[in-house]
Amino acid sequence: MTKPLDLFIRESLAIEGVEFLTLPSDRQLTITRAHERFLYDDPITLSALVDFVRVVEPEARLRTIPGMNVSVAGHNAMPGGEQVKRALLTLIDAANGDKRPKRVMSFDYYWRYLHLHPFSDCNGRSARVLWARLLGGIPECGFLDEFHYQALMWQDAYRPVEDRPASSDIA
Repeated sequence: MTKPLDLFIRESLAIEGVEFLTLPSDRQLTITRAHERFLYDDPITLSALVDFVRVVEPEARLRTIPGMNVSVAGHNAMPGGEQVKRALLTLIDAANGDKRPKRVMSFDYYWRYLHLHPFSDCNGRSARVLWARLLGGIPECGFLDEFHYQALMWQDAYRPVEDRPASSDIA
């Protein structure tokens, strides 16, 4: 029987077009261990998040350099620079101290993280592991793809109409 963490990793990577089971076994083990470390270390820290991203997507970097800008599905994230790091630290500190119900709080920070898009790549994968961590563990899977795009649509609902992408741009 496949463990919930294995299913979570497979589904999370599949959203990004990565087929986990086709990766070399040592890479699969490395990615699994990165998820385990992030999910079960306390509290959430910037260094733990950066370490997770470096393992899962080695070329990805925290967008601390001016001009390291990203645009996803018509959303222009905060311009690259030290303000991205400060915003991420603020998000992490707030998440560590948040006492709201886990289901509400975890979705809120998932959305905020996606909105910030702090890394040059691996934002969806790291947002999903952050969400699971804040939720208190790996939920039953089979819905991550739908959940991820619902969060992006929810983000879109709070964007001024003139800044929203055409629905054909969101895929």
